[in-house]
Amino acid sequence: MACGRSYRGGDRRGGILIYGQVGAPGYRDLPIAKRIAASDEARAARLSQDEAEARFGPQGQSVPEGTSQDYLALIEQLRKTVKERPEDQQGLQFLVRSEAALGNMSTARRAQQQLIALKGDATTAADQAMLADLMINASAGYVSAEAETALREALRLDPREPSARFYLGLYLIQVDRPDGAFRTWQALLEESTADAPWVAPIRAQIEDLAARAGVKYALPPAGDLRGPTAEDMDNAAGLSAEGRQDMIRGMVAGLAERLATTGGSAEEWARLINAYGVLGELGKARQVWTEAQVVFAANPAMLDTLRAAAANAGIAE
Repeated sequence: MACGRSYRGGDRRGGILIYGQVGAPGYRDLPIAKRIAASDEARAARLSQDEAEARFGPQGQSVPEGTSQDYLALIEQLRKTVKERPEDQQGLQFLVRSEAALGNMSTARRAQQQLIALKGDATTAADQAMLADLMINASAGYVSAEAETALREALRLDPREPSARFYLGLYLIQVDRPDGAFRTWQALLEESTADAPWVAPIRAQIEDLAARAGVKYALPPAGDLRGPTAEDMDNAAGLSAEGRQDMIRGMVAGLAERLATTGGSAEEWARLINAYGVLGELGKARQVWTEAQVVFAANPAMLDTLRAAAANAGIAE
């Protein structure tokens, strides 16, 4: 069932790392009454990127096992070429990826900053998301002040950029705003396929995050959050654009029928609203939103989930 934009592991659009570790150095658990004040303090005290790398980054860098001397020689030549031609955008792009592949995250993020400066107004959300990705990995998961700026800019350019949304949730955890982090991650999780690299770390933490935010939330089975399966995608690849659209509409219709007959969770209703929004069927999205408000009238937390979906579909009141 595809709803909203289904994000697969290969669609990071610039991100080059996985989300195997999402530590939150400096995170503190505080009573809810003190959370807003503590969050303001945490934001104000955020380390710069250089400070974060010095405190949390690796001390010394070893070459990944199996890296050939020929490859290292090519990288060294690339470094010299970029130094001699600092306005070579393609060379910088290669350098960013090559340094990151070697684990030289600090060097890679500086090259990415140089690339963004060169691109100016042509900078994309993916460019900013990659910069944030590199910064955060260079500081072992700490989201610095500059990394937050890159995340905000990525989301200004594309509010649906997935890796930026994931890392924004991590940032909100680190500044003690589990409420915002939960909403951010829940929405991303509902739009993602199971193989997206951010899904596993979100699923591992989101129930605890919801509890910290004061939200009653039960994590759905992994299969319930998937978009079209790999087989579905293979089948759709041979279809015309109209045929693919028909296939998606069929999946949406199946979910709509199930919710109408047997009911479902707020997350499933939210997915249906999102799906109709993506298909451009705003009338149906409004109808589902109206019905959902009646079904979940007694549960404000679930209404918040549905309201976020309605806002995402452009039909919120």
